[in-house]
Amino acid sequence: MTGTTTSMEKHAFYEAMPRYSPDGQWIAFVSGNSAQRYAIDRQIAVCSAEGKHHRLLSPTFNEGAFIAGPNLLGWTKDGNSILFFEPKETKFHLMLLPLDGSPAKAIETGEFFFKEPTLSYDKSMLGFVVQTPATPPEAFIAKINDFTPVQISSVNQSCRSYPKIETEVLSWASKDGMKIQGLLTYPINYDNTQQYPLLVVIHGGPMGFFDETFLGTPNPYPLASFAQAGFMIFRPNPRGSTGYGKEFRCANYNDWGGADFIDIMSGVDMLIDKGIVDAEKLGVMGWSYGGYMTAWTITQTSRFKAASMGAGLSNLVSMNGTTDLYRFLTDYLGDFVDNRTLYENRSPINYICNVTTPCLIQHGTDDKRVPVSQAYEFYHALHRLGKETLLVLYPEMEHRLSDPKMQLDAMERNLAWFQEHLLNRQ
Repeated sequence: MTGTTTSMEKHAFYEAMPRYSPDGQWIAFVSGNSAQRYAIDRQIAVCSAEGKHHRLLSPTFNEGAFIAGPNLLGWTKDGNSILFFEPKETKFHLMLLPLDGSPAKAIETGEFFFKEPTLSYDKSMLGFVVQTPATPPEAFIAKINDFTPVQISSVNQSCRSYPKIETEVLSWASKDGMKIQGLLTYPINYDNTQQYPLLVVIHGGPMGFFDETFLGTPNPYPLASFAQAGFMIFRPNPRGSTGYGKEFRCANYNDWGGADFIDIMSGVDMLIDKGIVDAEKLGVMGWSYGGYMTAWTITQTSRFKAASMGAGLSNLVSMNGTTDLYRFLTDYLGDFVDNRTLYENRSPINYICNVTTPCLIQHGTDDKRVPVSQAYEFYHALHRLGKETLLVLYPEMEHRLSDPKMQLDAMERNLAWFQEHLLNRQ
């Protein structure tokens, strides 16, 4: 130990998540050379502890950034493979990537939906969280070579007495034939002879995705409470989402509000065609990119009777010059100087006169990711036009509502908003 810091040779535009091999001679990490940093294609690589002998291993399913994976856990005990996890469709999958260049192999985990895995120091066990939409999260452990999960916590036992809420994974074909998936949550005491009001929830990202997380997880949109109130809840994963491969995740480049919007609406039409949804009682909501899609939706169609826009983008032109992620829109839509028409054509604010849907707008005052000015622009335009709207600002909150009291307020307001406009409950 010398106490000095030495920079290692850089092999790629992006390098992260270093993990030492058991013998300390090698380092595994994720590596990417894409200019599109927010839907980046990323592979697992290895090099010697001195930073030499760099090589890429076989590509993984997602090749993505952030939650898109691959997310490194570490090396196997024998040092011959890398353990990682990444999403595929609506679940996370535990994978082994051999050093010999052969493709990644899945570790059979059964029907368990796990998140937040951690590898033990001796590389023999995993700790992780298991949950389902109807079952609250608990801590589990399992041996790597014999994946039989053992529950070691019971901190959410009281939640098991709550009414069971059914959720299923649905697939449908979008207008161009692309297969799209999503989650449909049924109201409590569902009766298949009835039609129900439908709430469409759109995820952020746009490289986010909806997975099979417990419905009671804190969120501005209280899914379990919606189901208890009698709503059916639809959470689509349109093109641009994680979990369906690199091509799918990048399919919304230069097309925000285009085919992704069609994916969502074709899913809504599929549910209406099934005869389980009341087409006259549709609501839509989303946070961040989901907020953008909510604003876009109500400027493109009058089918929705209520909307809630959370930390959403309303003007891509002004957003481009004010967000702290100055490359974000450029990566998806190209440089503003070269693509000004695209930025303008895909900005909800430019179609504000079309809005007939009552719109709740929620935003943190200290949001640097999507500045609060985006909310002001949309609200003031709606207000001047005499449209029904309500702006709720959360003091000192950034892009996420980190204060539990603020989170609860957002949840209660969203529940009340959709009950009032779709169920006629004050």
